[in-house]
Amino acid sequence: MNLRVKRLGGPITIGLCLATACLLALSSLRSANAQQFLNTRAIGGVLVDPQGMLTSATRTEIEELRRMQAEVTSDIPQDMAGAAPLRKISLARVNRLLRESVEAGRTLPADVLCLGGLQDISYVIGDPERNDIYLVGMAEGWRSSTNGVLVGKTTGRAVMLLDDLIVALRSLARPQPEVITCSINPRAETLPALQDFTRRIARNTPPEIVAQQLENLLGPQEVSVTGVPTDSHFARVLVAADYRMKRLGLGLDPAPISGLPPFTIFVRAQKAGMMPRWWLVPEVAHLAQDPEGLVWQIPPVKVKTLTESQFIAVRHQAEKSSATVPGAERWAEVMTDRFDELAQADPIFDQLRNCMELAVAAAVIVAHKLPERTGADLSFLLGERGFERAHVPPARFVPTRSVIVPAGRSTLIASGGVEINPWAIVARCQQSENLREVRLQITLPDPAHWWSN
Repeated sequence: MNLRVKRLGGPITIGLCLATACLLALSSLRSANAQQFLNTRAIGGVLVDPQGMLTSATRTEIEELRRMQAEVTSDIPQDMAGAAPLRKISLARVNRLLRESVEAGRTLPADVLCLGGLQDISYVIGDPERNDIYLVGMAEGWRSSTNGVLVGKTTGRAVMLLDDLIVALRSLARPQPEVITCSINPRAETLPALQDFTRRIARNTPPEIVAQQLENLLGPQEVSVTGVPTDSHFARVLVAADYRMKRLGLGLDPAPISGLPPFTIFVRAQKAGMMPRWWLVPEVAHLAQDPEGLVWQIPPVKVKTLTESQFIAVRHQAEKSSATVPGAERWAEVMTDRFDELAQADPIFDQLRNCMELAVAAAVIVAHKLPERTGADLSFLLGERGFERAHVPPARFVPTRSVIVPAGRSTLIASGGVEINPWAIVARCQQSENLREVRLQITLPDPAHWWSN
């Protein structure tokens, strides 16, 4: 059989909950280079101060990050540098490398930290005969992008990181795992004052004064993360994508692609105090598995933008509410339609998709007890032993920023976030007899190698 390969009159004041675009390239505290990345003040274009507040990094600080990333792009193994439609990664052998690095006090090589350049996961395969579990998907050699994300040399697709896989596995293997979420919202105690502000502001107040008063009124907004550690790179990717979505939606940053206008062009007169909320969620067709439950085929993960009304309807399998901000749904549709092109131009969105896909793969492994069923030792990946994941300062607060749109007269606060519920995705599965053949075709012939094309 052929294995499938995935390809992939008055102002409206809009307050934005800005977040972090923290893009960590290396992920082991036992790696000297990784420690340098963690100590760099510029991580993905932002700084986090000791109180957890986000500020922008300078160009010099971003270039410092890219110089350090150059160290992990200069020595890619020759047979790993080329593009591979289906690269096989042995998790049991990666686990062995983690154990050896801990026991010998050695740093992990960059190719392990970058998961062999893996860019998606088409299959999760359990192999009881070899006591192993394989991740299989498209891969290639990598380089540093202009904003500090490691991407494929030819495709520009973000590469998956070992640290994100570790965080996904450990978080979902906890006794009571939570749904993975990120949100950036105004503090609840400021909302009554916001409503009062919109009622009493004088109609002839200059827009720049309105913006300044609003920012002073709301103060810093709060970052909330559930389901994964707040000090993990995985969490920072969620917050970064949320940040970029809001800045693009409100026109604070120009879109890096055509055909993605800011939400503000859809805005007309609104009721006071309305809050457009957008959520980024994974959309995945039914997974397929072989009759033995050892081969899992993961369809391409799409990232969909939902309004608050749509998000609640999907979560509770109910009818969509009519209570939505006019124009917000139209912008969500445009964002969804252009997401793939946007992810190519701004790899933080591709990193978000990678984290979603790693969460789905981790849920397959955990929910179906593949380590127990195959005898694969994943103890260092799962955290039962002493391999330490990366720790970065958690983002806690974001300063409020405002833009003024000449339409109607109201105050809108853009909020929302990201939600990943891998359990719901894994629960939707169909059986396929054809997948039996896949396990026979996926082999790593040399037991000394942890990957193979």
